[in-house]
Amino acid sequence: MLETYSPGVGILPGLGETEMGGALFRVDVISEPAAALNPDGSLWGAEAKKLAQHDVALVKPALLFAERVELVTFRVDMQAIVEGDAFQHFQMPMRLVGSFAGAAFRQDPDELERLGLTFGDLCTKDEAVTYFNEGSADPAENMRSFYLRHAEKIEKYRSAVRVVLIERRDGLMADELEIAISRGLLECSGWGSVQPLPNELAWTDLWEEFIPYTAECVVQRLAESSNVPFIDPAAGLSISQTLGSETLVQFDGVNRDVRLPVTIAGSFMTHLPGLSELKVDELLDLRDSLEEYLPAFRSELLDLSNEIESEDTEDAGKLGREIERRWHKDISPALQGTSRSCTSELSSTSLEYFLGG
Repeated sequence: MLETYSPGVGILPGLGETEMGGALFRVDVISEPAAALNPDGSLWGAEAKKLAQHDVALVKPALLFAERVELVTFRVDMQAIVEGDAFQHFQMPMRLVGSFAGAAFRQDPDELERLGLTFGDLCTKDEAVTYFNEGSADPAENMRSFYLRHAEKIEKYRSAVRVVLIERRDGLMADELEIAISRGLLECSGWGSVQPLPNELAWTDLWEEFIPYTAECVVQRLAESSNVPFIDPAAGLSISQTLGSETLVQFDGVNRDVRLPVTIAGSFMTHLPGLSELKVDELLDLRDSLEEYLPAFRSELLDLSNEIESEDTEDAGKLGREIERRWHKDISPALQGTSRSCTSELSSTSLEYFLGG
C-alpha cells in the first residue's frame, strides 16, 4: 500500500495537533535495506525477503511509541526496479539479448547460481564480445542473427530471469506491516516522490539517474517535513555516498548534516531491546495496553529531540553521549514507571520484551 507524500513545513516544532490540543508525535523512518544488508554496495546481494524483514524490525520502535509513522523505504523503489527489469526482459528484445550476452561476457558464477544456470546455458565469452563489437553497424540485424544462433539458450535465460524477478517482487512485500497500515498507524512510501512506470524506468540509468533522484527526494523530504526523522544509519550513509558527504538539509532555517537524525534514531533504537522478538500484531496489542501512559513518554522524546536539534555542534559523538545521558536520566525512568503502572494490563512475556528483560 503506497501513500502520496505531502510535505509539511519545518522540522520538530509544529508537529500537528490532536483533538486534545497536544503535539502529535509523527515519525518518518528512513530505510535503505539494501545498503544495510549488502556491504558491497550491490542491490541484490541479500535475499529480497531479508530486505523486507529489515524494514519490519526497523519500524517497530516507532510503531510502539509514535502516534503515526511513515516508513520511507528504498525497498519500494526496488519494487519499481523489478518491474522495470521485467519490462526490459519481456517487452524489449534488444535489451533481453544484451542481458544474455552480458551474462555470458561476465561469466559470474554467483550470478549463474542465482539464475539456476550453468556456463553451458550461455554462449561463449568470445561470442558475446563479438556481438557487442559488431552491433554498431546494423544493430537490428546483429541482434536478429545472434538471437537465431542462440534462441534456445536465450529463452532458457529469460525463463530463469522471470523466476528471479518473481521471487524478488514477492520477497519485497512486507506483509507483516499490513495490520499497522490497515489501522491507520503506518504509511509506506518509496524514497522517490514519484514512482516511474516500468517503461519509463527501462530507459532510465539506474545508478546515474534513478538512485540519485531518490536520494535527492529524501533530502528534500527531511528539509520540508514536519515529522520527526529517524534515519537508519545505512540510509544516511547511502545518501551521503550518493550525493556527497557534505549533503546538508535545512531544519528550521539552520543547515544540519543528515548525520544528526541518524544519531538520534540510532540511540533510540539501541535503547529499545526485545522488540524484534514481537510480531507486529503483538506489538500493536502492547501499544494499546500502553495507550494511557504513552503521551508523557512521547513528550519526553519530543523534548529530547528538540534539545538535541538545537545543540550548536556537528560532533556526532557528543550528540550520542548527550542522548545517552538524557535517556538514562529522563526517559528510562519514565519507561519503568509506565510499565509498573500498567502491569495488570500486560502479559509477563510482553513486559519482559518491553523492558528488555
